[in-house]
Amino acid sequence: MGKARTVSIVEAFFRPERIAEKPFSPVDISAGYSLDVSMAKIGSCIATISLLLIAVSIVQSTDPHESFDAKHDNDTRFVRENIQLIYNGTYLFGDDAKYATIQPAMADAWLIAVDRGMERYNYGNSFDNFCWNRTEVSQNVTFPSLFRSSQLFVSVQVPMRVAVLLSLVHRLVLLPATLHQCSRGIRMLLITVPLAIFIEFLHLTGMSTMFTIHMWQDNQNSYLTGIALTIAMTTLAAKMVFLSGLKGPSITTLCRLGIAVATLVIGRSVLNNWQNFVTYPFCDQMVSPMVAISEWLFVLMMLASYALDLVDGRSLRFMIDEFAEETPFYTF
Repeated sequence: MGKARTVSIVEAFFRPERIAEKPFSPVDISAGYSLDVSMAKIGSCIATISLLLIAVSIVQSTDPHESFDAKHDNDTRFVRENIQLIYNGTYLFGDDAKYATIQPAMADAWLIAVDRGMERYNYGNSFDNFCWNRTEVSQNVTFPSLFRSSQLFVSVQVPMRVAVLLSLVHRLVLLPATLHQCSRGIRMLLITVPLAIFIEFLHLTGMSTMFTIHMWQDNQNSYLTGIALTIAMTTLAAKMVFLSGLKGPSITTLCRLGIAVATLVIGRSVLNNWQNFVTYPFCDQMVSPMVAISEWLFVLMMLASYALDLVDGRSLRFMIDEFAEETPFYTF
């Protein structure tokens, strides 16, 4: 039997000619390619990128929102002047056909919102988004809300959405592996591990839904943002307490318990802010400093939860072996 060769990821992806120097014989069934990657290193890269994206969202959230005056809004004027043609389905929005035909229901809702005194704003490629200008601004409203900004600016929601979705698959693989690692020899833990995985799944589902739904473009499902936030906060606290009990006394356990307590403390403030904005959206993203900091802290704690899983799984490795009989043999 020939001895199997171990090929590093760097060699496999950046030095492919070295792999092809000595082709394996198909007779030698033990020969194969091996990839050996640290789960923690993969997660560290993902966490770093996610942190940078969150920072981009926070910076973008500080930009002022330029609301549109309904009386001088060319798009609104176009809809109002051509409403009958829109009803007949014979008019394109502007001169560019890529905008397609405005639906009568969309035009009706558009004009009703403007006639009520709401301001229209663009959100990406969508035009029918509306908000209320504040009549009075409290002196305490000085910090940008991350959630409100994500509903007003595409430049805030997209980085947040990518940051959340980037780690989903890795987290679903990482947690079961770390739980299995700490549960060896303890039969009772084998019963509780599936529950921990279920809690993690609910947490990831709520976390991804929070920054995916837009209150106008997904207006039929806008109520789900509050439900998703509640699920994300509840399961974050539950996960922290549950894993603390499974893993026993350690520094990571103290960190998890601290996150659980902090989530319960700031939860009501964050949830009320989100629900109030969905119910009555203002044309600016400003809130009190306490609410804004609570939102930032909550997002960072969700990322810290991932970082703690990486610390617990630092000895785990992701390995792939492909044997010769599974690989077509080519001669040149």
